[in-house]
Amino acid sequence: LGTTSFIFYSGLYYTHTKTTLEDQGLVVQKGWIPQKQDSIFWIHVKDVNAQASAMESLFGCGTIILKVTIRSHEETVLLPFIPNHQAVFEVIRKKLG
Repeated sequence: LGTTSFIFYSGLYYTHTKTTLEDQGLVVQKGWIPQKQDSIFWIHVKDVNAQASAMESLFGCGTIILKVTIRSHEETVLLPFIPNHQAVFEVIRKKLG
């Protein structure tokens, strides 16, 4: 029962993740009833990359990897299971360039 619950919750988490591209930056809402919301402003994004794991490729998705500097501390932010991730990657690159 524990493994089944974990898989069900993980599925809800990934299927209920919404990433919105705005003029100021990205807004990422994660969770079934959005439990977490992050705002990432373009000025804080230093680098962007894209990759697709075998599982993501199977579903036509990918991961956007952002290097973000907040208060002189660098972090890596992963946005997994993004549909049509290459198009999103190109939009972000244009915003940064």
